[in-house]
Amino acid sequence: MKVYAKTPAETLDYGWNWGRWLGTDTILSSVWIVPAGLTVVSAGNDATTVSFFASGGVFGDARRIVTNRIMSVGGRTAERVFAVDIVEYKAA
Repeated sequence: MKVYAKTPAETLDYGWNWGRWLGTDTILSSVWIVPAGLTVVSAGNDATTVSFFASGGVFGDARRIVTNRIMSVGGRTAERVFAVDIVEYKAA
């Protein structure tokens, strides 16, 4: 599972390219399942990719698991997950 790091002050974009899995099929709908502590600022998709912007989080919280669930025009459903660790900002 892919793990991303973000500070509580950042608003970052995350996404997934479903093109390989879909083949000639396309995305009909996409839902992001985001745990408490992260806020979805905006989300969207096109025929093969999905994305969302997340803000928030509290440093020291447990790893946050984010899920993207799609339904394809052809009637298939699938999910992919990744983790977001909320980290402390450290100046370089």
